[in-house]
Amino acid sequence: MSSHHSEELLESENNKEVDSLFSKVSRLKEVTIGIGDEVKRQNSLLDDMSGSFQDTGTLLGISMRKVKGLTTAGGGRIMCYMVGFAIIVFFAIYVLMK
Repeated sequence: MSSHHSEELLESENNKEVDSLFSKVSRLKEVTIGIGDEVKRQNSLLDDMSGSFQDTGTLLGISMRKVKGLTTAGGGRIMCYMVGFAIIVFFAIYVLMK
């Protein structure tokens, strides 16, 4: 009878351990699903940012071509105006931030 009782006790402990393991596996599954969802969201955000950077690069390239066209068309005069304007703007920002 003692042998039967110890077998039942071991079986009960095994069942408790299996239940504990099952709950841990379930939590791990939830965590990995959460991580997967977060990775998908981050990848989507990175794709959007990549598109934005490409658009910005395109706009910057267009602006640089226009500036180059202005400097070659108007000579040094327009360039002096642009440099003077930039200096005034930077000075104004410096004074305001002081």
